[in-house]
Amino acid sequence: MTYRIRTNEPNLRLQGYEQFKWKRRKMWGQFESRLKESLHKIELWKSALKHIEGNYGTGVVAFFLFLKWLFLLNLVLFLFIFFFITFPTLLLDLEKDTNCLESNSTDCCSEKYFNESSIQNNIILDLVQGTGILERTVLFYGFYTNNVLSYMAGDVIMYYNLPLAYICIAILYFAVSLIAIVRSAAKGFKERLVEGEGQFYQYCNLVFGGWDFCIHNEKSAKMKHKAIYSEIKATLETDKLEEERQGRTRNEWYKIIFSRVVVNIIVLAILGACGCGIYFIFNFSTGQLQNFTTNSTLTLSTNEKFQQLLYEFLPSLTIVSLNIIVPFLFKMLISFEKYSPIIVIRFTLIRTVFLRLASLIVLYASLLSQISCDTADDGLSCIKCDNVPVCWETFVGQQIYKLLLTDFGTHIIITFIINFIRSLLARHIDNKFIIFIGEQTFDLPKHALDIVYTQTLCWFGMFYAPLLSLIASVLFLLLFYIKKFACLVNCKPSAVIYRASRSNSMFMVVLLVSYVFAILPIAYSVSELTPSKSCGPFQNKESVWAIIVDNFLETPNWIQNIIFFFEYSWLCDTHFYCFTASFVLLYCSKFCQ
Repeated sequence: MTYRIRTNEPNLRLQGYEQFKWKRRKMWGQFESRLKESLHKIELWKSALKHIEGNYGTGVVAFFLFLKWLFLLNLVLFLFIFFFITFPTLLLDLEKDTNCLESNSTDCCSEKYFNESSIQNNIILDLVQGTGILERTVLFYGFYTNNVLSYMAGDVIMYYNLPLAYICIAILYFAVSLIAIVRSAAKGFKERLVEGEGQFYQYCNLVFGGWDFCIHNEKSAKMKHKAIYSEIKATLETDKLEEERQGRTRNEWYKIIFSRVVVNIIVLAILGACGCGIYFIFNFSTGQLQNFTTNSTLTLSTNEKFQQLLYEFLPSLTIVSLNIIVPFLFKMLISFEKYSPIIVIRFTLIRTVFLRLASLIVLYASLLSQISCDTADDGLSCIKCDNVPVCWETFVGQQIYKLLLTDFGTHIIITFIINFIRSLLARHIDNKFIIFIGEQTFDLPKHALDIVYTQTLCWFGMFYAPLLSLIASVLFLLLFYIKKFACLVNCKPSAVIYRASRSNSMFMVVLLVSYVFAILPIAYSVSELTPSKSCGPFQNKESVWAIIVDNFLETPNWIQNIIFFFEYSWLCDTHFYCFTASFVLLYCSKFCQ
């Protein structure tokens, strides 16, 4: 009786609307709890994640959770693109019966472009290169029309402004990506704060509070034992290294500082050489491909087809090869800098991130030099210069598409052929040299960079190939099993133990930096570059952003006055950016509380 009275005390104290709000909060809390419980039962890859956690610790399983997070993020982005851009185009866009084969006016540029891209080539090469039959699909920018689509809703004609929807959805999926990153980063910082508060009694927390009392079978119990053991081992290793660092003499510090300066100079030289190499390789392959543009692929010999395919993929192969080879050089160099394992991970990560992002920036600069020219545009021709792609946006999308496929193909070859053979040799041949070259550990920063790089390519190319988010989702789905095979079959547990909180924050910081590098070229293209006259939603516009300006000028005057006020006021100066940054920091701190 007493228990029933106590449980009803809030109900007795609250009356009217306050009681209604309390009941609503209670019902919502119960619904949310049951929903989470139901979703947990059908969680994707649940058993695989538990198995990995038991054998490799929470830091490694955090990587696979991060991979799953990216998979779900790209699915959400794909839904936005499909329902607001692709589906309306397929449903409402009707082909025009025009014959503009001999005309060079801008009205017929699209017809000329589709006729030229309709030349029959090898279908397998088209699927691999993104040309031919694949170029004329919803995958690439050039398929989408610049028309305002119309449809009947009863007796009323409704209109759908596809060009406006295209740019608005682009802004939306970049905004959704940023919000998702900030929320996950805030959650990671919260975990780091909780971990920091308990640093003086972390062993007690692990020993007395680390067990999961919901475990009810022997197999799960053994996995949990291994996970707790890995956490305790990581904590002891961290304390040991900190004690060694504090015992260094002044002369030892001078030697370490000198070696670090020299190593950083060498690293900068390597990054510069990689950038120059990518630029010259791209220009060389582009020049060689000009020899094949006048003939159909069907008229080429087998040797010429192979050469054409090689030149098509030469920039992608160069970038992927550098991404594989150069990090090994960084790993060798950082051994001379005498950092602790966690600092080694961070510096290797930073240098490799800049290598991969710099390679993308150099690729974009190379593409920009090819799609732009100094010839004045007379407004009458479909293209402004020779050797400039008729639809340069689709051309950029094709380069990212090929780079994405090349990178994924490299993962398959390295994981299932090279590293698998190495692991077999190390297990079955008792030789020190064979064991040295064959034994592998799961290099968490390297694998994290692999999937961050894939996501960066997706962001970088989504504007030019809208369905790249769907391709990225499929690749992340396959990468989960590829990385799982690499972790459980090819690798043994690493001597460096990774913690979940540190891993999560590391992943999100790298992802945020990659996001900024990916969005800057897109912002430049939208605001500064002239769209192709032969394809896409923004034909005959001076820039993509012009569609926003044109539609803004059609809004009521009072809305324009408000926007103009903010545009010319102090809010558009440094104060506005400080306010935005403060808001993000406030949100993170509030979330952590």
